Amino acid sequence: FWCTKLFELGLLFFDPTIQGDIDIVPFAMTFVPSFLGYLDGYTDATSITIARSCGGDVAPALAQWMLGAYVAGVIVGQWMIAAAFALTDPTHACMMKILHLDVLAACTTLPEGHQNIWFGISMIRTFGEDLPQCVLQTLFVLYVKPNYFMLVSVAVSAGSSVKSLYDAFNRALAAMGAAPTENLYEGREFGDSEFGDMTIERGGVLVTDAGERYTGTWLTSNTFASPWRDGRTWAAKFDENGCLSRIHNKPYSLDDAQWEEMVRQPGTTRLTWGDRGPVVHPSGSLRSTSEGSEDSAVPDGSVAGQRHSSKSEIVYFPPKSLLESAMGGSRPGFPRQPSFDA
Repeated sequence: FWCTKLFELGLLFFDPTIQGDIDIVPFAMTFVPSFLGYLDGYTDATSITIARSCGGDVAPALAQWMLGAYVAGVIVGQWMIAAAFALTDPTHACMMKILHLDVLAACTTLPEGHQNIWFGISMIRTFGEDLPQCVLQTLFVLYVKPNYFMLVSVAVSAGSSVKSLYDAFNRALAAMGAAPTENLYEGREFGDSEFGDMTIERGGVLVTDAGERYTGTWLTSNTFASPWRDGRTWAAKFDENGCLSRIHNKPYSLDDAQWEEMVRQPGTTRLTWGDRGPVVHPSGSLRSTSEGSEDSAVPDGSVAGQRHSSKSEIVYFPPKSLLESAMGGSRPGFPRQPSFDA
């Protein structure tokens, strides 16, 4: 118990890949109830031992049923069947759930399509372990003899069952405390020489550099689709480098399951982010801020065109005297590398 909890806290506070960032109250409300999983396993195993030690016909029979429910619900149901499905989750959130690392699991974004595994784990824990043990231990108290430890075990099983059901129906895909992923992609320019500059505004509105506006939707946290020219559909899957996009000939239709399956597939055209502008030097040179670019000299006080990443830039280079005038005249401390986006 202590090893797993210290391991959980260590990853939570020192692993930079953890996505969620929760406050103290949500943390406490998730971390403390996770103790129920360990306590429930301990009280169930001890209840089996207590029932086996009692004489008569009822207690030994109940002990056999308790042991059978423990083997079926915990060892087979959770540690074997559920764990096998949890291994298919690339984020390991489902495996964290099985190991009662609830805070880590809550701070990890669950991939789309794996939420049913999370739901299944909670159902196996509820109907394969908690409820059967709760019923059998209640029968022991009623028909064998009252036992304070058994009463505590009944309460723990009931509480654990309620927690499992809550987790099953209230788990969002996004990590707790993490900013919505689509907000990271909205409001940023991307494009290439064919598409030009494009932006997805708040609310899922695709805006092109020609002034066209198409209201689309986020199908997943990083997959976007919207209407496109001539009754077609534009779809893209975003990542840290931009997006892979594709234009589909089918009309935009959220009610069409085949359309949705089609637009969820990654595209083949790479559109890159283009948020940064060029740096203008008073010496009369234009240097792109992208890696690997070369400086190209331009005359002082002229207009030049430059493609930066996916952006077509028209930059005006004012004479240095005009810059000095606008900043209060030539004096020591005049900035040597002012930057302007035109």
